[in-house]
Amino acid sequence: MKKLAYLTLIGCLFVLTACKKDKATEAETEYFIFGENYGLCGGDCAFLYKLEDGKLYADEVDRLFNDTNTLTFADEPLAPASYTLGVALQESLPDQLVDNPEDTYGCPDCADQGLIYLEWKTGSNIYKRYLDNAEEELPDWLAEYVQDIKAVLDQLN
Repeated sequence: MKKLAYLTLIGCLFVLTACKKDKATEAETEYFIFGENYGLCGGDCAFLYKLEDGKLYADEVDRLFNDTNTLTFADEPLAPASYTLGVALQESLPDQLVDNPEDTYGCPDCADQGLIYLEWKTGSNIYKRYLDNAEEELPDWLAEYVQDIKAVLDQLN
């Protein structure tokens, strides 16, 4: 009897650990957008990049929140080395950002410090996250990811 209970417990654990949630790192992710935006600036205030179909594209918008409320990206992709940088960000996306329904962390662009923008599409779901650019306003796990994003942006810009 104990053996049956033990086997049942092992079977349940196997089933529970085999289930996965939608993750931005899974192959079904249609696209992954990352970058920065500054609300109170003149000229080009958005520095966004889109990973899609094995390539990385730079944005063609001056602002994240524009008149048409759409993001457009260049037709020509960036160099393959740039794509590798973007993939690293996608693959290291913290589980907390994926699993938590919150879309805003800290107070993005409240003090003219800009914001970090993330967007990804998995299946029919589109996820958007707005992150404070001031790392001290974020939990440690997220501040580290924002540092990684900034380092990649420094290399791409």
